Amino acid sequence: MLKKRLGPDSYLIGAPTGVAAVLINGKTLHSLFKLPRNSSDFKELKGEAARELANMFETVKYLILDEWSMCGCATLSMIDERCKQATGNYEEDFGGLYVMLLGDGKQLPPVNDASLYSKIQNNDRARKGKLLINNFKGRFTLSTSHRQQGDHEFLKILDNVGDANVSDEDFKTLASRFDYKISSEEKQSFEDAIRLFSKKADRATSDKAEGLERYLYLAKNCKIMLRSNLWLEKGLVNGAMGRIHDVIFDPACPDMPAVLLCEFENYTGPSLIPNLKVVPIKPVLKSWSDKGQNCTRFQFPVCLAYAVSIHKSQGMTLDKAVVNIGPSEFAFGLSYVAFSRVRKLSDMMIYPFLSQRLKSLSLIPALQHRNDFMNLKDSSTGPGSLNTFFKIQLMIQ
Repeated sequence: MLKKRLGPDSYLIGAPTGVAAVLINGKTLHSLFKLPRNSSDFKELKGEAARELANMFETVKYLILDEWSMCGCATLSMIDERCKQATGNYEEDFGGLYVMLLGDGKQLPPVNDASLYSKIQNNDRARKGKLLINNFKGRFTLSTSHRQQGDHEFLKILDNVGDANVSDEDFKTLASRFDYKISSEEKQSFEDAIRLFSKKADRATSDKAEGLERYLYLAKNCKIMLRSNLWLEKGLVNGAMGRIHDVIFDPACPDMPAVLLCEFENYTGPSLIPNLKVVPIKPVLKSWSDKGQNCTRFQFPVCLAYAVSIHKSQGMTLDKAVVNIGPSEFAFGLSYVAFSRVRKLSDMMIYPFLSQRLKSLSLIPALQHRNDFMNLKDSSTGPGSLNTFFKIQLMIQ
């Protein structure tokens, strides 16, 4: 529809993560706008990189950015500067392009960046991003959930969790899925389900090494998650879930596998094996600096995925999940994201928690910040056609 209404080269689509970008046939924000991992390393593009950016934006009039809750103030500021450089228009926000931010504001905020609704920005770049979002003109609310559309009671509970307005009846319904209340027979159906936890148990150097684990224990048929964007167009993105089909060694170098044959659920490219979504994954080399020391790591860009953090699960739709929301809401939106990964309440088994764990959501300052922000962005014009949306910069909730 976008191609028909706007023209195939008049818009660009992006999202903060590879998983989200694949779902909308777009690119990650970092790939699309050539952004560094850290905003402090941001610089104007030069030479061939600058020419490539200008060519990509030559006919673009609209930017469509999904999952806005994960896009922080500093990131928005960097996107603005890239758009100005690409268009040559430094007088208007985003180089005069029309910008739409889409997503669910109840989800988790960005990591290491101020959320768009935050009232506190710790650096000039984040403060500039806050000024940019304040210039957006309106908001349109889309009220239909496609993930949980078959379970209306569950959908209502999710809305209440997201709004920090959980009733006693909501808690009782969620508590019916506590692990000790589920029959042994039903528990067996969750043996192969992904476990979602509030925090990673091990915060080693894998984050600094762009997802490469120091030690990696793998076997045939084990569950894995891809930790790098290798082929976004075909579904090989950071966060893609799969299994090890086989481990291939080079006889001349038996200390480390040469190739992992991996089967990814959403891979759409050519396969090595007919009727299976199998693709070879080779080890990669990453470099980083830590306390003045230059470090490198040569490793396969995968990790075991029998359990993942709730942050990492954002954007995923899971057939079944075992959920542990932890003792506290250390990031606003944590519980909402955890519970909303499945389609139906019966697709989830929950580690027990006290009712106060969800009742206390209403005391989190970020709730009021988010509500104030969304109320300011409410559109007085109401829902309209796509043509109406393109008259202004806006957010679609």
